[in-house]
Amino acid sequence: TYGGAGHQYSASQWSAGSSFLWYIGAWCDRLSNQSYGFQFSDDWRSASMVVKVNPCVCMPWLPAWYTVPSCCILSDMVQTEASADGSEWDRRTATCPLCCGDEMRHTYYLRNVIQPDGTPGKFHAELEALADEKMVTAR
Repeated sequence: TYGGAGHQYSASQWSAGSSFLWYIGAWCDRLSNQSYGFQFSDDWRSASMVVKVNPCVCMPWLPAWYTVPSCCILSDMVQTEASADGSEWDRRTATCPLCCGDEMRHTYYLRNVIQPDGTPGKFHAELEALADEKMVTAR
């Protein structure tokens, strides 16, 4: 998600708020080479997600090899009703769903701001309105 050693898993650019906790979280995610695995539905309107990490943070050259159990964290993403082209997704998460009964709930929206070829995406014009005053950007 946040690059990791050698930037092997750096397929996207992510941004988040600029609070101290976001800085620490991004650092921990990068240190553990946090990554996501996606399993899309047949109609490509939703995907279940698994979180992968390298728990041996003292060896950051290792890839994300450990899959966090779904009893600890359950994640998915569903295209919003307004999105037919994959430009907006509702990211949902449940923490400890088996032991604590947490249900899937909205975490944040994934929005297409820049196309892979560098041209503006569907939400490019709204970037300022969507973004915090300051943002942490990681690649």
